[in-house]
Amino acid sequence: MKWLQAAVMAVLVSGCGGATSLSLSVRAGAPRTGAQAQLVQRLEVASGVNIDRVRILIRNLELESLEGRDDSEDDDEEIEAGPFLVDLSGAALAGDVQKVLEADVPAGRYRKVKFKIDTLEDNETSLDASFDALRENQASVLIEGTVDGEAFSFAAELDVEQEFEADIGLESGAGNLTLNVDPTGWFVAADGSRLDPRLSESRAKILENVKHSLDVVEDHDRDGEDDAHESAD
Repeated sequence: MKWLQAAVMAVLVSGCGGATSLSLSVRAGAPRTGAQAQLVQRLEVASGVNIDRVRILIRNLELESLEGRDDSEDDDEEIEAGPFLVDLSGAALAGDVQKVLEADVPAGRYRKVKFKIDTLEDNETSLDASFDALRENQASVLIEGTVDGEAFSFAAELDVEQEFEADIGLESGAGNLTLNVDPTGWFVAADGSRLDPRLSESRAKILENVKHSLDVVEDHDRDGEDDAHESAD
């Protein structure tokens, strides 16, 4: 099974001045910097908790032009794509960077990356079977694995919009953004104790941890490291 599938992509290109190619990649694991960027990490989560598969429904991804104005909605969506399903299992949980979609966008500089995680609407019935499990569970996040050897399935409705300030240069040549999904702290409470995904009292904190575990970096060489950090080294 594919670990990620992009579906029903709508690419909205505005402006002029030429186009360039932008890809979106995904990786799982803690963010990597420096020499770590060349290593494939083993995914480790809370003691006794193992993750076999992660699915997250991203409703849409947007880029905002550097020339846009905060008070002008017309400038907010230079490109929009989605929904697409982050589906991580097997080797894909080991930290490899995988390209998941590609689109033509206006050449230039972009100042914000936005993406929204949410459940499917009732009228969204044309998506393929890879979305069925999330639809049946009325969930935007579905995590499967084991706790102390016992299987668990954590399905939840997470409705959140993430926004990242950036200075992304796409003036010439192909560019890439990498979405980093870091499950290493999902099942760990603030005091370091384990959050059991089978317990209802753990749900709110696990979802908060999922929300804060996502990040987007400019990663044109697709090594999993923020290009800004590489330039500073």
